[in-house]
Amino acid sequence: MSIEKDVDITKLDELLGEAEKVAVENGRLIGRVSRVSKVSIGEEEGLRIDVPFISYIQNPPRKGSFVCIAAPATRSIIFSRVIDVERIDLLGIAGIPSISIERDPRSLTTPASLIVEPLSERSFDGGEILPHTSPIDPQSPVFIPKDEIIIEMLGLKRSGIKIGYLFEAGKPRESVPIRLDEEILRHHVLVIGTTGSGKTTLLSKIFLESSRAIAFDIQGDYLRAALKHKAKDTILIMPLTRGIIEELCPSSLWCQKYEKLYTEKIPQILAVRRDLKDLHVIGLDENLRGIKIEIMGSELTLIPMALEFSRIYEEIPKIIPLLSIQASLFFPRIIGECLSSGVRSFSEDFQKLLKCAQNKSNNMRLHKGTVDNIMRVLRILYDTGLLDVKKPFLNNPIPEPDYETIFSNISKIIIDLGIVQDYSSRLGPAIITYRILSKIFEYSDKLYKRGDHSLQNNPIILILDEAHEFFPRSSREDFEKEIIEERIMRLGRVRGLSCVMATHRPQDLNDLVIELANTKIAFRSDRETLKRIDMEEYSEMLENAPPGLGVIKTFAYKVLDLEFRTEPV
Repeated sequence: MSIEKDVDITKLDELLGEAEKVAVENGRLIGRVSRVSKVSIGEEEGLRIDVPFISYIQNPPRKGSFVCIAAPATRSIIFSRVIDVERIDLLGIAGIPSISIERDPRSLTTPASLIVEPLSERSFDGGEILPHTSPIDPQSPVFIPKDEIIIEMLGLKRSGIKIGYLFEAGKPRESVPIRLDEEILRHHVLVIGTTGSGKTTLLSKIFLESSRAIAFDIQGDYLRAALKHKAKDTILIMPLTRGIIEELCPSSLWCQKYEKLYTEKIPQILAVRRDLKDLHVIGLDENLRGIKIEIMGSELTLIPMALEFSRIYEEIPKIIPLLSIQASLFFPRIIGECLSSGVRSFSEDFQKLLKCAQNKSNNMRLHKGTVDNIMRVLRILYDTGLLDVKKPFLNNPIPEPDYETIFSNISKIIIDLGIVQDYSSRLGPAIITYRILSKIFEYSDKLYKRGDHSLQNNPIILILDEAHEFFPRSSREDFEKEIIEERIMRLGRVRGLSCVMATHRPQDLNDLVIELANTKIAFRSDRETLKRIDMEEYSEMLENAPPGLGVIKTFAYKVLDLEFRTEPV
């Protein structure tokens, strides 16, 4: 029985014609699925595409290029990536041994062969993008897709913060932007990379392009970015320590005589420490309890702050991951009783506080190791210089900011942790970070519980570089679990808090941060670093990657991973 009697050849011709029409409408036709090689969609084998020499020479396809196959029988567009390009001389095709090494251009005019891996598919008629499962027919037309098809088939976001461009076949495709939308940010992002690889550039772009962001700034990168781009409604929170005040006011008499200069000296410390030119004080901001300053033509509000011991002592077990479980239980009670019995200032009455805590602990018959632990943590807190910092000409300590006013009205907030690092102990920046994160959560939780969904519609993006310094691997898992998992990353997600964290040492980063960051972005890193976040398969590309070249791995796209390239801020 002939094939013509069993199969409608005319119908097959119509299907092939429809596939060619789809290819031409959605891109540039370059070839067909091979007629002489087996076509398999198994995991181990790629598909062979025959590309005529004229198409090859006009725009040579490269490894990593995207192509689409229009499969006629299943009426599917198969989105694919080129994994190999093969060329063979005319003598090789004919099986004739070469007897000369002279050049012969005519023998180069052979078809090229592309080996591709299918990634996803959809019907000719549109609809949902699905993982590739459909069979592919020999002679199926193959085309280079238009930008719109690439965006659709990759599931790229059409709105959100632009972090760069698709990196395809060794170069950025600047007509295909890569964006992080609210869905991606709400499920948190972790960025890794060595110094100079592009991670801080990426975080600065997110900070500048987001409508509401809080950056914990150690190196001054976000302040410089805000000044360069003249970001509006920007607040700079500057934690003060005893050391800063002592440098500012070497004698209380001097400060009493020149009280007005106090508000001018703090901006000057900022200018010196951050190497800022042309800083001018405009005046006080009574609403925000800050100082309006102008730097390089940009206005922002500088808010000095310090921590009051009487307000935060109950949170110390959460802020300092050095207290044992037993010490954590008794610390708030002991300190509370000491404050009630006459200890007024942590810094000025410190010796009195130590003696009181020792006596209270002994009266409770606590284990010597527990008592020593409490005493040691009190001394560590004193060494930070962050508690009960006083203006020499006033009795009251420098207060914390009016957090609710700041969080309600300001689009960009920078916490200058670098100055704390200069004047405090190693734990200083972490203590400030934990305290402000706690206040951010309180604010978002208050809105959430009263039915205010403004943060869900316009989330606050929390940007933390050098995240391993704040959330290290620790034996105090209960501490990290409450602060990170429950309050900030898990509960914060439904309350409109999005975390974008970066580190060059994920080996030292808390496991919960890695687990709860559902999008991971890797820049130049070694294999061991990539292995920590389950991205070691990209080590060949990333170990020597140029600045700005990265891989994004996320649940939110239609493919598991994408290469992209950032731009300078």
